[in-house]
Amino acid sequence: MAKTAWTSQIDKVVKRMEGDAMRSGLKASGVLLQEMIQARLEQGYTTGAWVKGVVAKSVIRSRPGRFSIRVFTKNPVAIQWELGHFNIFTRQFERVEVWRPAVEQNVEALRRAFAKRFLEKLNELAHKKLLPAIGA
Repeated sequence: MAKTAWTSQIDKVVKRMEGDAMRSGLKASGVLLQEMIQARLEQGYTTGAWVKGVVAKSVIRSRPGRFSIRVFTKNPVAIQWELGHFNIFTRQFERVEVWRPAVEQNVEALRRAFAKRFLEKLNELAHKKLLPAIGA
């Protein structure tokens, strides 16, 4: 008679939990960054008289990947202001960065948002998935 061995699935459950928590943390920090950039862009790049609403609404966030999330725009006006352009009205080269400074100035807040949500999700998943898996 052949003996059947019991094998634990805990490692698979823990890996899945960690991936879920990672995506949840990335989404939290991505949402925060998106809101920060949109709030700054609502003021416009310079006077706020031209493209503020359109550009702010064009800020989008990707779905969280395994280790990253993207906050970006496809709006060519935003790209021109961020990288610089020759302004036909002022007749000079103008560049106003919003995106990079938003990340650099708020890196700690973004880290905290990630860590807080990561731990919340991990705790939530531990109660839903890990405890039943170990039979507790």
